Amino acid sequence: MPETAPVELALDAIWSPTGSRDFGELLDVKVLSDGRTVLLERYEAQILVAAADGSRIDRLGGPGEGPGEFAAGGLSSLVTTDTSVLVPDLFLQRLTEFSFSGQLLGTYPFPVEGIYAVDWRRHPRGGAAFRVLKPDGDQVLRWLGEDVDTLHTFSALVEDPRLLFPAATIWDIEGEVMAYGDTHRWEVRLEHSDLNELLWIARRLVAPPPFSGADREALEDLLVALMKRRAGGADPSDETRREFMARVSFPAVRPLLAELMLAPLGEVWVRTATEVSRMGLDALRLGRGAGYGGATWHVLAANGQLDATVRLPEGFRITQMSEDWLYGIMADDLGVQRPGRIPVPE
Repeated sequence: MPETAPVELALDAIWSPTGSRDFGELLDVKVLSDGRTVLLERYEAQILVAAADGSRIDRLGGPGEGPGEFAAGGLSSLVTTDTSVLVPDLFLQRLTEFSFSGQLLGTYPFPVEGIYAVDWRRHPRGGAAFRVLKPDGDQVLRWLGEDVDTLHTFSALVEDPRLLFPAATIWDIEGEVMAYGDTHRWEVRLEHSDLNELLWIARRLVAPPPFSGADREALEDLLVALMKRRAGGADPSDETRREFMARVSFPAVRPLLAELMLAPLGEVWVRTATEVSRMGLDALRLGRGAGYGGATWHVLAANGQLDATVRLPEGFRITQMSEDWLYGIMADDLGVQRPGRIPVPE
């Protein structure tokens, strides 16, 4: 697969669905077919629905454990349909569904008890697809009301549960196809999601880079930041730090890839991993390969051939693709966030 010079993409300076409002921790941004923008915000544990013209912002949900409420630490993403929004809550092990007019449509227990369910997607034929982390190999399941189907089962990637930056499954589903791979191999597979028929494999002969002493120092800094967050901002004592470090295992290599996304026109976007010194706390979340990600994406054409390499603005994370726009979250150097979009390159 030949290299191509990266194309630098720029943020649309005009689009601002929430006006001048800034956010502390946006988790997801989706844009509906009628132009409304739906946002999930962690600190307030709320869904915000912004009118297409920016004239109104409705708030759904809130912190708590009652109907229509969320545990902020259990939120990560939302799934939108044309009429409702579905929010998985990992801590409360349930799904909450709202209409966009604010009506609570239902609260549903996770389809399987005690699961660590991540990477929720809208399934092209209704319901939601999500990944379940399992020690003997992750699974991608489809939830549709009372029905649960297994779409794919992956081989086990990690044997040491203490390992930091473990190999993680990356995948996406769109239309009739599913793309998947793992973070420590430069290999992407595309298959027909219904027929389990392999369509193509794209790979590069690139070995994961070794984990260096500088990488370890950067990772230890991340761990200290994690300890401080859990302690409400207080610096950990030397003893607490030593005990925490003794409970983790440092990797031998760094990840190569971080994320896959399927575009509406059939391309597969492959996000490469960044240097450890550029990673944030998301890189320490179990099963969240996207936390490894940098600004560079390789765009594979519908036949698996490399079509382009693009670089997004630093601090921009894609949450949704349309034929014309990359929607997502833009964070500045201070961590202040806003929804943003980038034109899809021709």
